[in-house]
Amino acid sequence: MALATALAGAGIFPLPSATLALRQAQAPRLGTWVNLGTADYGSRAALLHVAGGHDLVAWRVSPGGKQTYDIAELARKGGIAVGAKDLLDGKDWSGVSADSALLMDAGSPLIVFSGQGTGHYSLGCVVGALRSGSAWMLQSWSLSGACTFSNGGFSGGAAVSNANTLSADFAGGVLYYQIGVAPTIPAPSQSEIKISSLRHAEDASEVYDGNGTGHFYGGWYQFFSPKPSNDGIYVVDLQKGAATVQKAPGSRTGTVQPLVPQPLAMASPAGRTGVYAAYCPVTSPCNKVVLWRYGSKKTVAVPKSANATAAVALTAGPSGRLWLAWYNKVTFRVSTVRTNKAGTVFGPVESFSGPPGCGGDSLATVAASSGPSQRLDVVVVCKDFSDLKVSAEATQSLTGLGLTSSTSSISHKTGGSVTYRVTDAGDPVQGARVRMDRRTGTTNNNGQVSFSFPKGAGTGQFRVTATMANYHGATGSLRVT
Repeated sequence: MALATALAGAGIFPLPSATLALRQAQAPRLGTWVNLGTADYGSRAALLHVAGGHDLVAWRVSPGGKQTYDIAELARKGGIAVGAKDLLDGKDWSGVSADSALLMDAGSPLIVFSGQGTGHYSLGCVVGALRSGSAWMLQSWSLSGACTFSNGGFSGGAAVSNANTLSADFAGGVLYYQIGVAPTIPAPSQSEIKISSLRHAEDASEVYDGNGTGHFYGGWYQFFSPKPSNDGIYVVDLQKGAATVQKAPGSRTGTVQPLVPQPLAMASPAGRTGVYAAYCPVTSPCNKVVLWRYGSKKTVAVPKSANATAAVALTAGPSGRLWLAWYNKVTFRVSTVRTNKAGTVFGPVESFSGPPGCGGDSLATVAASSGPSQRLDVVVVCKDFSDLKVSAEATQSLTGLGLTSSTSSISHKTGGSVTYRVTDAGDPVQGARVRMDRRTGTTNNNGQVSFSFPKGAGTGQFRVTATMANYHGATGSLRVT
């Protein structure tokens, strides 16, 4: 059922909202953490790219013993554009899931979650709230029939296309997926897709391949199987059913789900087909993070990802690229990396210190969002062990340029030329500025620019730099002998 169609006849319940104050502070430097507010330990932020290059971010909090979500808006170049707001506005909800999902419905942000409130909302079903102006309105529809609420985050989750929403719950050895909202709470059981014969499944995730098959795909961690060899990570094409279930290469009993339950990292790239998952094949400790495309028998190892926590973030970037982010539980640093347009090659890994005071927190969770923007928003929820306070912290990251040359030296006796190529994870970058001594040039559509040296040119070592807006620069050198 199309979400827009379902909403047309659905009742909505406004959550009163105070006017949200805009923050006009100067944008922080890349890698500098900005405190968004207190958070629940082990919860994971949800992000959504919205108009103006901003990202909405939601995370769970427990003011006065009641659980709710705070929602803030991140500015295009970092920092806070709109301060945190209580989604449920003090309403009497005894619990909400650690994980929520932020989606876009006909141009309006929608948050999907499971929880226990009052009335229809007391059943623990997957429900939603739609933003209208500065207020969030609880919807009267549901996205689950087998309602098995757990505030630890064991059920719930969502994925979205322009007109469809999907959720997942696990109960009694069956993983239930619901495509499209139902007008009742709970949803009719016959509207659900069931993946049966599971001893235990957890951390379900969903993604929509809007540029290819037009299907929803579900993924989950499976463990405690009667046959241990069946433990691991699985992904399925939900519209085609159980016959399309595929086990992620390298995943097995040692692929323990994250210590903090959170959805399997899945994404579908913008502008091209494909469904991807990122995970640690072995998590005790994680020897590497891998990127896997559904349907492939091979994975691609993510560089410099050893000792990552199992809580990996994966999100679509611009022009078919994919971003990954992770937290290193040994160095306590956060790293990010972006693929090329084909999702087969990684650019340089960017690394920066984690939030202050969170060193040693092996339960830190990481979430990320980019959309068409070159900038990546990263949100970490972690505990500061100096005061035992838990907070949501945000920063931004960029990817770096690559710079190669046709030669590293030229003889002044003969003269010659050198061609530089500027790339983004191997893809050519047009319009990059390359500077060498007093010479400058701009790369063409092949990412190339050339410089000539006449016979008898002055000798020396020359520093070469390549720069482009919204990229970290690259450097090289040329020797004229």
